[in-house]
Amino acid sequence: MKLLLLCRTRSTGLVALAGLSALVGGAACAAGSHEQEGRPSRSSTVIGFEEIRASSVSNALELIQQARPAWLRSRGSTSLRDAQPTLPVIYVGQMSYGSLENLRDFELQAIQEIRFIDARSATTRFGTGHTGGVIQVVLRP
Repeated sequence: MKLLLLCRTRSTGLVALAGLSALVGGAACAAGSHEQEGRPSRSSTVIGFEEIRASSVSNALELIQQARPAWLRSRGSTSLRDAQPTLPVIYVGQMSYGSLENLRDFELQAIQEIRFIDARSATTRFGTGHTGGVIQVVLRP
């Protein structure tokens, strides 16, 4: 009798695995959830140093446009009176650095990682005015 197991992986969604026992199938799920074909899984909220280094673009804005374009999308307006779209605010470390266009100022060689922080977490961490979230650039030491 074969047992069909469904495992959720970070990078590929659901994967069906067939095994002869739950033990063998469970081990396959555990091994497959962290890597796919020898590559580490990609975070939806962080662009790490290895991914930055492997990129062929020249600045942070181009990297995000290529690697995580959803970070740059408007989260919609926050009021009926103000129809302006809400976009992420840029931070360098813990300091506000303005709008998305300012990401062009950062050459990739200077960046350790880039993080997207959702609106709720950004408001808790940085205060009000972050309804579009925060893109935080962490510079190399």
